[in-house]
Amino acid sequence: MSSDARSTALGSAPLRVIPGHDAAKPRLDVERVQLADGHLPRRPRSRESIASFAAAAPRCAGFTLLEVLVALAVFSLAALAMLRLQGASIATATRLDEKLIAAIELENRAADLMLQTPAPAFGTQGGQSEIARRPLLWTATIAATPDPALERIDLQITDASGNVLASQTLIRPAA
Repeated sequence: MSSDARSTALGSAPLRVIPGHDAAKPRLDVERVQLADGHLPRRPRSRESIASFAAAAPRCAGFTLLEVLVALAVFSLAALAMLRLQGASIATATRLDEKLIAAIELENRAADLMLQTPAPAFGTQGGQSEIARRPLLWTATIAATPDPALERIDLQITDASGNVLASQTLIRPAA
């Protein structure tokens, strides 16, 4: 293959032949020659020329071990924070579920006390109930009001450990 044929195959610029280079292998060092109009001819880069360029480039690509460890530490701290947040969220949801069930039981007990005939006696009443497989304790304190035609009922729902989950004050007609 002549020098002119090789230059036509790779572009429109003549190529310089490198002494000791096998013509069957792709050229790695090709000198570009300016065309008559002042522009450089374009030629496709072979894979070998790109590989030789990457091998000759300084090794600044990639991450060092220290950078990877710092990134891993930051990621693990963020993951732990998310786990703690999720745990707090689950605890809050559980507590709200308990309060909702206690509010339902409070409404049930309030309806019973408001509809009870004859009116409940003054003093404290209490009991235990189970709703949604949760044991709840209720306490109702019935007291007189300044108006003799009305009585006051303080109703409270607590869990087994004594934490107040719901409370309400009712006023009903005296008997």
